Amino acid sequence: MNPLLTPRRKAASDDNLIPLINIVFLLLIFFMVAGQMQRPMAADIRLPDIDSQQPAQGDIQLELTADGGLWLNQQATTSAQLSNLLAAYSPASRILLHADQHTTAAVLDPVLTAVRRSGFAQLQLVSEQAGN
Repeated sequence: MNPLLTPRRKAASDDNLIPLINIVFLLLIFFMVAGQMQRPMAADIRLPDIDSQQPAQGDIQLELTADGGLWLNQQATTSAQLSNLLAAYSPASRILLHADQHTTAAVLDPVLTAVRRSGFAQLQLVSEQAGN
């Protein structure tokens, strides 16, 4: 058989895409590991600093500003309406409370009272890690 008459195998254009797919896959993994997937808070709150590294986990997100502004899962509300809105959730749910570091006890007390009256047993106060 004459080597000049044998058809040559053409390089597939897909072979050039394999290194690109590998790079994109590695970038995807990098951003999944390095990035934070958190919903931004509705209120402008400065959280208190702590030295613990335990992550906050919860089903219900409460945000409280120093002047008494209150949000339940990104929806503005008041402490008077909070008990009625919490009735839609299971009392076994954990509440994450994002309270501004300058929040006074007078502002915090009605919120905690509404949570207690709604029958919730788990409330976690969220803070920032010191130095962030």
